[in-house]
Amino acid sequence: MYSLTKIYFILIIFTLFFQISNSCKNHFGIGCDKGNNLCCSGGYCSRTLDKRSIPRYQCLDRQCYNNNEKCITTEDRCCFGSSCQKGICQNCLKTGEVCEVQNCCVGACVYENVNDSKGTCKII
Repeated sequence: MYSLTKIYFILIIFTLFFQISNSCKNHFGIGCDKGNNLCCSGGYCSRTLDKRSIPRYQCLDRQCYNNNEKCITTEDRCCFGSSCQKGICQNCLKTGEVCEVQNCCVGACVYENVNDSKGTCKII
């Protein structure tokens, strides 16, 4: 009986570990990407803006816009790795990359000094 309980315990631990390591982002889940944070089945990892107009990636039911497709700058909805720039989805900069304008995928282009011509993409 003891060994059967031990086997059940190991099976439960293994099942929980497998579920946690293979989880996906649910509908409206924030922080999706093309790596370990995929959207669950039927979801699209789209760039959206929060209440402060700070960009983030979120799982939505509606299909996202691919590079070079038209987009609406007030809601964006470009696919992961792109942002809506002048009404067209274009590649954007990742966190930590050097930026000149607000073309960061998430967060904002932060300048260390007022007179700097270039900043760094940072999550704020």
